[in-house]
Amino acid sequence: MADIKFADAVVEGLVCPADRQDAMFTDSDLKGFCLRVSKSGSKQFILQYRGAGGKIRRVPLGTWGVELTAAKARKKAEVLRGQVRDQRDPVAERAAARAVAAAEEAAARLAEAEAKFTVEALIKQWADLCLIER
Repeated sequence: MADIKFADAVVEGLVCPADRQDAMFTDSDLKGFCLRVSKSGSKQFILQYRGAGGKIRRVPLGTWGVELTAAKARKKAEVLRGQVRDQRDPVAERAAARAVAAAEEAAARLAEAEAKFTVEALIKQWADLCLIER
C-alpha cells in the first residue's frame, strides 16, 4: 500500500501493477481512507477500520468518476470515521438494518398468506371449485 494524498488528478493516474489482480492505495491525510484499483481500471474508494474485537472492516464508499470525486469520497469517509470514533460500527449497523428490513418483509408476506386462508376465502374457493355442491 502506498500513501498518497488523493485528488482527482492523482487518482486518475493510479494504475494496478500488471502482475496483480488489484492494488490498494491509502490516503496520507485521512487514516483508513483507501482506493482499490482493479486490473480492469475501475477505482473504488473504501474506508477501512478495526471494529469490535479488532476485526478489520471495509466500507465501500463508491466508484471514482462514476459516483464520486476524490473530495466527495473524502467527506463520506470523514463522516464514517467519526462514527467509528464514537464507538459505532457502520458495517454492523448496515447489516442490522438489512436484517430488520428482511424480517419486516417476511412478516408482511406471512400476514398476506394468512389473510388468504380465512374462512370466507376458503368458502369462496370451494364455491369456485364447486366443492360445496358435492
